[in-house]
Amino acid sequence: MKKVITAALLGTLLASPSYSEEAPDATKREQCHQRMEERLKEVDTNGDKQISESEFLAQAKKRFQKMDADGNGQITREEHKAMREKWRKEHPGGRHGSHHGDDAPAEGK
Repeated sequence: MKKVITAALLGTLLASPSYSEEAPDATKREQCHQRMEERLKEVDTNGDKQISESEFLAQAKKRFQKMDADGNGQITREEHKAMREKWRKEHPGGRHGSHHGDDAPAEGK
């Protein structure tokens, strides 16, 4: 199970526009690798270099809470669209409106 979760998280991280876009030079590639390492460290809260199910689910809960703007336990199309637009403004040139990079806990939640 841990391998599946680790693989799923890695796949999610690597699918992010900031990680998967073709880097034009070694500097940009290195920056992408550094960001990926930082994201893994954020999720790996106990520092064992593995992502447990509870760590993975805690990260998913943070994302959900951030998207659930009115705190009612459901994400509407409008809330999803608002989060996507916020991400696009914060990450010009990104693709598909991915929500990666918005994993900080929601304020007041």
